[in-house]
Amino acid sequence: MNHRTTILTVSVLAVIAIVGGVVYVGWPARPILQRKSPVGVSTVVLPPDPGEAGKATLEGIDSDGDGVRDDVQRYIALTYPESERTRAALTQQIIVDQNVLLNAKNNQELEVVAQSIADVQNCMAYIFGSVLEARKIRKQLEEEIFNTPERIEAWELANKHLIRQQVTSARTGNKKSRCSFNPDEMRN
Repeated sequence: MNHRTTILTVSVLAVIAIVGGVVYVGWPARPILQRKSPVGVSTVVLPPDPGEAGKATLEGIDSDGDGVRDDVQRYIALTYPESERTRAALTQQIIVDQNVLLNAKNNQELEVVAQSIADVQNCMAYIFGSVLEARKIRKQLEEEIFNTPERIEAWELANKHLIRQQVTSARTGNKKSRCSFNPDEMRN
């Protein structure tokens, strides 16, 4: 099925994208309240673009408290508007990555996060059809995740510990069950 993408700039403050019947709204000045959508149209409400303020700290800005930095949440929604499953898998990946970054100096917490790393790797492989395809998409996301020297340094520090722990994605059960969401309940 072919989807046509239409992007309509309403003003300098609002951007609306309609992709395959899904309406995406971003508002840099303040978050938009979610409104009832017409039948057959779902709305994804994006947090405001944090701009350079989102790079000022390791944590960044997560204005809606969902565990995903606003800049990365916006990137995922606007880059993958056609697939709810893809957005959910990448959101799970980002939450794990953010936990790794924030716990880079805490080896005990990293050991707890290690199983989440294995789970998200399995989930991504299930959603994208193979480990190779999951890695390719993950690689594209890294530029958004590790966008400051502080974040790169934290990632490298955490990985030194995780490599010593020999984290592996081998775990019993199917890969779909490692997703923090049910892919079968999503339209696409």
